[in-house]
Amino acid sequence: MAVYFLPKSRLKPFLARTDLPENVLAIDVSLKAPEGWEVLAAGFDHGDLPVPGMTGTVARTVDGIWEALKRFQSEGEDLSMLDAPKAKKRRANEKTGASLGYLFEGKLLNDEVEARRRIFVPAYSWMVKNAPAAKPKFDHLVELARTNTLHLYDGTENGSIFDPRPLSYASVLAELVTEARKARSAVATPQI
Repeated sequence: MAVYFLPKSRLKPFLARTDLPENVLAIDVSLKAPEGWEVLAAGFDHGDLPVPGMTGTVARTVDGIWEALKRFQSEGEDLSMLDAPKAKKRRANEKTGASLGYLFEGKLLNDEVEARRRIFVPAYSWMVKNAPAAKPKFDHLVELARTNTLHLYDGTENGSIFDPRPLSYASVLAELVTEARKARSAVATPQI
């Protein structure tokens, strides 16, 4: 079956549909999600998440990693965010100046797409595949995807790493579940 990202703008109409087959599931993976799915949220406090580009450094949340490593014209990184149970969004404004990029391996990545590829996606991927509370839920999604069509959502709109708007981690999760399902199917099906 397939796994999709469900953008915020399509969420209400999708959930209101009454014509969907039983094997089409919409799953909320936001911090407000029911049934334990909130452990897959980028803002969930797992602790001990490795920080990409900073060997030996850990953070409590993926959001904390992303926010901590931002650099602005008048404000550098805020590594205290790595220890924050809930990361505050750091945005460009009159006080901070424009965003300059993200710290990675001691250098500045000023390309948002590259920063997402090197920081956000690896941090989120590690979390869902390794954090003790997240891994069983991730594995459950992979198993569900064998016989169901999944639509994952987190309340954001952007599912493209190339779009400058904030990236939905549900879109990243949908790709990770798809990859894991394909990999497990390949192992389960011997090649002739």
